[in-house]
Amino acid sequence: MRHYPAVLALIILLAGAACKTSKQTTANDGSTTPPPSCNTHATFVDYSGLDGCKWLLITDDGQKLLPQNLPPDFEPYPYMEVMVNFKDVPDAVSNCMAEGKIVSLSCIQPLQAKPLKPECYDVTDPTQVNWMRIAMIRNHTKIVEKFQYLDKWAYLFKGADLNNDLYDCQGNFLCSYREIDQNECSERRSLMGQSAIIWSKDR
Repeated sequence: MRHYPAVLALIILLAGAACKTSKQTTANDGSTTPPPSCNTHATFVDYSGLDGCKWLLITDDGQKLLPQNLPPDFEPYPYMEVMVNFKDVPDAVSNCMAEGKIVSLSCIQPLQAKPLKPECYDVTDPTQVNWMRIAMIRNHTKIVEKFQYLDKWAYLFKGADLNNDLYDCQGNFLCSYREIDQNECSERRSLMGQSAIIWSKDR
């Protein structure tokens, strides 16, 4: 009877050791590898304006990733920055068609809490602002123009395929129009008056 406490302590110790190693992967040769680390910086972009699309992850090198397996309690928001680790799923299909590849996430880690009020940017170099870099990737921007909008600013990203996207200074998408078409968005842009080119692909 005196040995029961010692036996119980040994069982608890062994159970704890098993828990610490359960996150490791054991290969066929008996070796173990640590769990994957989040080593790729990416930004969530809302593509719900396109049929069959919602959230895509844009990496710093311009890859457009459609994650297959976001955690059920994970809630992205526009321009949310995360660190991820992913694996390509080459045989997967989607209805979105805007992604470069479909991936399975093995790790995702938010870099910051959702800001209460996005900053209004008054800039002359859009490559220095994360949401502007993403907007440039999104429509293959060739020119960025800056306007006075209300009492602040707006930015027009003119795409190489003639698709123009208009944003306010906080990164909120306002509307889109094709260079050769007329719609409510093109009229809205014309009411903003004169613009200044702050970035050009040919510069």
